[in-house]
Amino acid sequence: MAEFDNLHTKIDLVFRREILDYERNGRIRGGLGSFNVGTNMEWIRASGRRENPLAEVPVHDAISSQNASILLRLYASLDTNGKAEFTRYVTNLLIDKGKHADLTYLAYFVLFKVGDRVNPLLSALSNYGKDSTLNKEYGRGNLLAILNHVLKLEYDYFTIEEVAKIERGILWIDSSEGGATKELLIEVQMKSLELELDEVNPEINSDRDKVITFWQDVFGTNEVQALIDQVEDLFSEGAFDDVRLAECLSRVRVLLIDAMKRLSTQFTNINGLPVLADAARDADVITWFGQNGILRDEEKKLVRAVYNLCSVQGSHAASSKREYARIAKNVTYESILMLIGLTPRN
Repeated sequence: MAEFDNLHTKIDLVFRREILDYERNGRIRGGLGSFNVGTNMEWIRASGRRENPLAEVPVHDAISSQNASILLRLYASLDTNGKAEFTRYVTNLLIDKGKHADLTYLAYFVLFKVGDRVNPLLSALSNYGKDSTLNKEYGRGNLLAILNHVLKLEYDYFTIEEVAKIERGILWIDSSEGGATKELLIEVQMKSLELELDEVNPEINSDRDKVITFWQDVFGTNEVQALIDQVEDLFSEGAFDDVRLAECLSRVRVLLIDAMKRLSTQFTNINGLPVLADAARDADVITWFGQNGILRDEEKKLVRAVYNLCSVQGSHAASSKREYARIAKNVTYESILMLIGLTPRN
């Protein structure tokens, strides 16, 4: 593909530089080639069971490489077709047992970061033979090493389905070579299950269901359930990074305001209160409930505080993003239920 020759040249340049770093640093100093790991955790090898094999909370910036960073910046600069070609070309570099055979760790880390976490990995693992110290061939070992590290430090990027697929895909690798990886895959699935169960709060879930039931009984629609389902789905889809946090807070905010707008129609139709304008700003929606005596000052302040909680901009610590979003959605459910308790019925 002549149109992508320039892209291929740029990618090859970075891999040529990684060859130099690998020749200089090899498989020592806590990393591979240009890679460093900014924690006190050594590269994981198949050396038996370890205590706390996963980081307590995900760490997304501990694995670093200048060469990987350049490749990821190059990927970000491309259009849709360019990104597809970038992924295809790097996948071929990962799978090909050519001059870049020992650089499997770089190719996979980049593909992992752009979201192609499973199929190229399994293809490469099956394509490479067991490491040979005699022949200085470490393609598969280097690939398992970087996989172990992302599993241990950045496990939240994997869905439970992806981890299960990788686990099935490496059953054929014996324990002497892949034992640590197999252990980590089990631990990541356990961690995913724990996170899923962390979201289970019987009282909150009961109140959420009361909101859904009210909507179906009074309005005969499932619009609120659809919004709630969108919010809940975000807690089961991979890493809770800044983008996921912003998306979740945005949807929770929409849920709160849309629910208040719909509830206002009940007060208008039954109690004869003024119509809330369809195009009312979010702040005006909350004010309407206060001005018409539905919410007392303290209650209005509470609802406004919940709205503000869902409007906070900026970065949160990696350990707090999921917790922050969970608090936001839970207090929103409770706020809507409070409003429902004040709403007249036919």
